[in-house]
Amino acid sequence: MDSLRFNDPLLVRLLGAVSERGNVISNNLANTNTPGFTPDRVEFESRLRDALKRGESLDAVKAETVKDKTNPVSPDGNSVVMEDEMGAMLENRMRYETFATILEAQFELIRSSVQEGR
Repeated sequence: MDSLRFNDPLLVRLLGAVSERGNVISNNLANTNTPGFTPDRVEFESRLRDALKRGESLDAVKAETVKDKTNPVSPDGNSVVMEDEMGAMLENRMRYETFATILEAQFELIRSSVQEGR
């Protein structure tokens, strides 16, 4: 019965990071022509990977929004690359769909077990 209870806070946190990342990407795109704007990135999955490699608990890993200083800076000081942002948006959408599908399957398993128990 333990396998049927919903107990996946990591999946919920992954969905939260994807949601936050979507907001950050939208903000980056909205500021494509803002002089001096530096885009942000949401770091979460890489932090999970690092914690796993070190054998640490994943409970303490949190999503964090950081400045992305890897892009070239245009003459007006803006470093948003629209193509990169559009690619990040597509990747983020695929992650969301994957995580949402997993969550839906977990709920379907619970729903199925409850209906069979009647």
